[in-house]
Amino acid sequence: MIFFEEDKRYDSEISPKQIIGIEYAFNYNFNSNITWLELIFSLKRLDWVIYKFKNVEELLNHIHYNDEAKLVFKFGNQLFTRSGQHRLCLAKFLQINSIKVSILEYKLNKPKLVRSLKLAKYQELFKNINVHTTGNNLENIHFNISDKSVKMKFEVFEHFIKYYQAYKVYQYFQLFIAKILSPENKEYNIEIESKLDLKKLNYLIIKSKLSKKLYKIFCKKIESL
Repeated sequence: MIFFEEDKRYDSEISPKQIIGIEYAFNYNFNSNITWLELIFSLKRLDWVIYKFKNVEELLNHIHYNDEAKLVFKFGNQLFTRSGQHRLCLAKFLQINSIKVSILEYKLNKPKLVRSLKLAKYQELFKNINVHTTGNNLENIHFNISDKSVKMKFEVFEHFIKYYQAYKVYQYFQLFIAKILSPENKEYNIEIESKLDLKKLNYLIIKSKLSKKLYKIFCKKIESL
């Protein structure tokens, strides 16, 4: 449910056919391969629920009018039971057409999903450039590069990736020059608000690329021993 947010709660009639899952501790929904038949026989107190009633009419009355809440989570058109599991499972098996429940409806946070997918695309690249994300929200991404903390507007981040990849490091004197031209590097926290601000990271980019380069040289020397 990481990409869904609670939207609204209301009472309404539903068809038990829409129920596709159950949220009832780890004993019941932890196994994704469990069937509805296996589920209903694994529910605790099921025998108490069924054998308590003398006939189908009493059972149906219990399903519809018991005072305890019947709550479902709604994602799109799909429903998951949250409380009243016995009654709702029985309603599904007895093919009851309609039953009144409380509905807690969730909506998809599309910007958060898109943002997460974009970040996931760069995870392997993060490993290669010694960039480690430390946290994020919908507006900013926070990460460390060359021992500095960077707070960057998310819309600038893809430009940063291209900027980093295109930045050429030829000689070590670049590091010295970039350090002089980038006084921001005296600060531990650097904020990047726009593409123009990316030049603030020149020194850190060079340092990051050089450290990677030195590591490769070190590995080659080890292999030659």
